[in-house]
Amino acid sequence: MIVIGTAEKVYIPSSDVLLKAKIDTGATTSSMHALNIKEFERDGKKWIKFDLQDKDGNLINKNLPLHRIVKIKRHGTKNQKRYVVQMKINLANISQLVEVSLTNRSKFTYPVLIGKNYLNGLFLVDVSKKYITKPKMSKNEIKK
Repeated sequence: MIVIGTAEKVYIPSSDVLLKAKIDTGATTSSMHALNIKEFERDGKKWIKFDLQDKDGNLINKNLPLHRIVKIKRHGTKNQKRYVVQMKINLANISQLVEVSLTNRSKFTYPVLIGKNYLNGLFLVDVSKKYITKPKMSKNEIKK
């Protein structure tokens, strides 16, 4: 197993962007900061159009097939409906295609939250550490 800290940098190959991520062993699904999230139809199937933000605040337009919709239970406020897409994320030397829920995380320190769907069986989290790995960053990967 790979030891990681409570915060690590992740690389999104399809957008060639490096982002800070909170490692959350209590979260079932990973999530990512997204703006201008809109559902649309392409060839009779539902897709999601959204913008990612790089570390400089530049917007990166993305269009991905809708994988599913989840309801997030939130304490003290209304439940939230979120779109889930599949996205390749690199953490340390691991690259995985995982489900990612899209939401506005502008009020949070980390634009990405890595949940159990990414971590299970591959990583151990050392809560006394941060940023102890570097993500695999290959621009030659297949972009989806």
